[in-house]
Amino acid sequence: MRKREFMDELKKALDGNVSTQTYYDTINYYEDYFKKQKEAGKSEEEICSSLGSARLIAKTIIDTEGQGASGRYYDTESSSYDDSYNTRKASGSSQKGWHVNVDDEGNTSFAYGKLDFSSPIGKVLTAIILILVAALVIGIVLGVIWLGFKIVWYIVIPVVIILFIVNLIIYLFGGGR
Repeated sequence: MRKREFMDELKKALDGNVSTQTYYDTINYYEDYFKKQKEAGKSEEEICSSLGSARLIAKTIIDTEGQGASGRYYDTESSSYDDSYNTRKASGSSQKGWHVNVDDEGNTSFAYGKLDFSSPIGKVLTAIILILVAALVIGIVLGVIWLGFKIVWYIVIPVVIILFIVNLIIYLFGGGR
């Protein structure tokens, strides 16, 4: 058994059977445990075999907490009480806003809500946004250049031509002697 399978089995067994705080504390504890054991040179298979069954660990935690699925739990994240068995599942326990996701191997990725920017759709969306921003910037720059050209063409050049003609007339008819 590998870490991902162990953690999935543990999450599935704990979900809805313990308080939200106990759920997250347990998951974080075993994530840290795997990390420390891997740093000590053990393989995921060795770590899983030394831990035993994830369901048995979950059952022990559930029994130790002393609350079943019908209990009422205080959710420290939302500062409210969870009355139903599947409150955490229904809400998806997804984070809102900008956050960093860390997978089982320790890889990180940026996300906004449920959209992970390292996923294929996230990469496509990022590329589209960057192209639109670049097009907007280029459009603004070209617009300013075009406006400058129009000002020069329709205002500056006619004024210079008129001033040249006036100076030429003054020079030719009496001001130049």
